[in-house]
Amino acid sequence: MGGRRFSVEERARAVEEYFACGMNAQEVVRRLGWPSRSALAAWVRADARFRPHR
Repeated sequence: MGGRRFSVEERARAVEEYFACGMNAQEVVRRLGWPSRSALAAWVRADARFRPHR
């Protein structure tokens, strides 16, 4: 069970797309065709650039 495991490079690419392009997680997933929205959201939250909305 479980999903595909992504390399550090793949994770970094997806997170960079999120921050550099100003897209939301769903848009990045649609553009790349991977990972799941929830996986990308977790990677983004773990990134030092992430600032939650208040």
